[in-house]
Amino acid sequence: VLLWSGSWGVPDLADADFLRFSREIPLASGQGLPGKAWQALKPVSVPDFTGEADCPRLTMALQTGLCSGLAFPLAVG
Repeated sequence: VLLWSGSWGVPDLADADFLRFSREIPLASGQGLPGKAWQALKPVSVPDFTGEADCPRLTMALQTGLCSGLAFPLAVG
């Protein structure tokens, strides 16, 4: 599983509830935006979250005003 380790964002726009939720939810390979980047082993962008069927954080993201995102895997070794 993939567990949240950190994120980057504009401090004034970071929603504490969304970040807390992100820290708590484990993702399988291919699940959600981070899981898709992990599975593909390359950057993945989603210009519009509303069309994503497998997005565990969709409701929370939309409530905070997020509508798009970018994830990229970091490989060690």
